[in-house]
Amino acid sequence: MSSGGTDRRQQVQLGQQYRVPFAEVVKDLKLPNVFVAAVGWIRDAATVHDILSNGKTDVVHVAREFLRDPNFVQKVALDTGTEVS
Repeated sequence: MSSGGTDRRQQVQLGQQYRVPFAEVVKDLKLPNVFVAAVGWIRDAATVHDILSNGKTDVVHVAREFLRDPNFVQKVALDTGTEVS
């Protein structure tokens, strides 16, 4: 499932977490066997923590941030006091 943004006629408002509300709607449907992910300019530990701890989605994808910072997982873990194994 995609929130679109592949056609220039669409008026997608870009910004931090801009696709998370779409994912929340799908998550709230409680569809069986549907794993919901959030994407869209997710760049820091606080944002990842907010999305996951508030049950907005099941997982967060941060591909571009990994390209910018290969130590992103370790930074999020340190910022949130989470152990990485």
